Amino acid sequence: MHSSKRKKWAMAALFLAAFLAADTFLGYGLIPNTFARVSIHSLDDSSVQDVFVGTSKGECCIDPETIDQATGRKSTNLCLGAEYPLDCLYLVKEAERTCRPERVIYELDPCYYTAADYTGIEDPFIFNAMPFSTVKTEYYLDKNLSEDFRIGLFPWLFHRNEIVNFKKNLQMKNSEAYKEYSPDIVGDDTSVFHSDGFMYFKRIQMDKEVNYLSFDSSSVKQSRVDDLKRLISYCSRKGIELTVIVLPVPADSLTEKSADYAAADAYFRNIMDTYGVEYLNFNYLDTGFDNSLDGYRDYEGHMWGDTAENFSRILGTYLTK
Repeated sequence: MHSSKRKKWAMAALFLAAFLAADTFLGYGLIPNTFARVSIHSLDDSSVQDVFVGTSKGECCIDPETIDQATGRKSTNLCLGAEYPLDCLYLVKEAERTCRPERVIYELDPCYYTAADYTGIEDPFIFNAMPFSTVKTEYYLDKNLSEDFRIGLFPWLFHRNEIVNFKKNLQMKNSEAYKEYSPDIVGDDTSVFHSDGFMYFKRIQMDKEVNYLSFDSSSVKQSRVDDLKRLISYCSRKGIELTVIVLPVPADSLTEKSADYAAADAYFRNIMDTYGVEYLNFNYLDTGFDNSLDGYRDYEGHMWGDTAENFSRILGTYLTK
């Protein structure tokens, strides 16, 4: 009788081990390398003092190397496309767990407060890129458990269509470049990704996408504002200086949708004033920056690499203590 029970337990343990091995192998072969993995790895540098979080605009408009020349400090850029306020909170928590930054600069894009809700397993790239830790576990419980629990159990599920690239992914992940978090294997012919998280876009001939800001305070999702307030509270508790910035958009966009940009500025300025957070909206600061449309990839505000470097010099002077 006891022998039969031991055999059942042994079979169950063997099945669980096989399941975990298969799950790990599928994740290794299906989940592609991402910008997020390279950016988050930059937090392993204990000399990092300033951490940028935010959106795709921050990713391609904020050059830490140029900024550091002005500030005399060490910074890294964790801004990524589809990075919502809750994601920013946990990236800051990850930074606090690793390099313990003195300052966080949050690049705030108003459209991220009115955009459609997160759709669970459709985009877990930041979660997948994080190393296992208590922060990652808390992140999963906070964001993913209620949305789609499969993200934790089967992190490869969203990338199941990558099966055609399975062998290629295995070869890439066994390379020295991958093991050393080289940014060279995540760029393409139109861009250069830097190890500090900056995406340098080369100037190319392309039709500029017309994507103006549309902002109405009644459309703001309260959960996103609550996450912003959680970020503010967390930085305050940990003694991390917090600065919130809004990046300059093309002059054409600011003219065309002046009421929307003004409404968004008033809305978020009120929050920052309420909580005593430094707030810099570069659409309304007299910096001398040339925000003509020629310097941008689109009307939304994604800059070409040389434009971003010029802006980063200006930003660096504002962030100099």
